[in-house]
Amino acid sequence: MQVIPIPLFEDNYCYLVHGSKKDSCFLVDPADEKAVYDWLQKNSEFKLSHVLLTHKHWDHAGGAAELVKKLEEDYKAAEKPSKIEIVIGAAEGKDYGTKKVEGVGSFDVNEIQVTHISVPCHTIGHQLYYLEDLNNKEKKNDPSEPKTVYRCVFTGDTLFIGGAGKFFEGTAEHMQKNFDEIRKLPEDTFVFCGHEYTLSNFQWASAIYPENEALMKRFKWAEEMKNKGLYTIPSTVKDEIETNIFMMTGDPELQKKFGVSDKVGLMKELREWKDQKKTF
Repeated sequence: MQVIPIPLFEDNYCYLVHGSKKDSCFLVDPADEKAVYDWLQKNSEFKLSHVLLTHKHWDHAGGAAELVKKLEEDYKAAEKPSKIEIVIGAAEGKDYGTKKVEGVGSFDVNEIQVTHISVPCHTIGHQLYYLEDLNNKEKKNDPSEPKTVYRCVFTGDTLFIGGAGKFFEGTAEHMQKNFDEIRKLPEDTFVFCGHEYTLSNFQWASAIYPENEALMKRFKWAEEMKNKGLYTIPSTVKDEIETNIFMMTGDPELQKKFGVSDKVGLMKELREWKDQKKTF
C-alpha cells in the first residue's frame, strides 16, 4: 500500500491511496476539485473507486461531489466502470455521501481493509479511517520508509501531528474518548492528518511543557523540517503518544501544572489555552 500526499490550499492535505492495483484507488478529503482533477490528469495511471471524507467542512469535502461527477463522466466516456463511492459520516447530514457510515465498521477494497471509526467532536460525524494492507498484516511499518505502508490512519481535523482539532461540535470528554481510540491502534501505524500545523503545535506545546525532553526534541525536528521545506507527515501513533501534548492528559505532572486531577479536565484546559494562545 502506498499513500501519496496532494497538498491543497495553504496547508491542507489530500491523499491518494492505492494497493497492488492502481485501478481501485482511494482519495481522502479532495476538497479542491480543480487541483485534484488536474493532478489525476497528470497521473492517469490511477483510477478512483472511493473518496473517504473525514468530515463535512469545505476545506476537506467541498470539492468532492463535483470531482466525482467529473471523473465518472470521464470513466464512462472511456468505457470503464464509473461508480465512485463517497464515504462520509452519516451524522454529517450530507446528501452527496453514497456510503454513510457510523460507529465502527469495515469494508475491503483492492486488498486493503478500511475501518471507519466515528470520532464526534470537531464535527458531529467526523470519521477516522484506519487502512490495513491485508497481504502484509504481520509486517511493521518502518518510520524511515513511509513510502511503503502496511497500516495507516487518516485523522482529518481530530488529531494533528503534535496537536488536536477544535471542539466545534463536541466537548473535551468527546475528544478524550477520540484520542483514547487512537491509542488503541498499533503503535507503528502511520498518521496522516488534515493540515500542516506541526511547527505551530510544537511551538506552543514547548512553552507549556519544556520539561518534556521528547516533546522538545520533536519541536526541534519540526523546525528542521520546516526550514528544509519538507512535509512533517506521516507521524506514527507511537510518536503522538510520546510527544503530542493532547495525548499526555494522563500525565500527573502535566495535570498538576494545570491544577486538574483527571484526563478530561486537562483536555479541556489544553484546548482553551491553545485557543487563547496562552502559555506559562
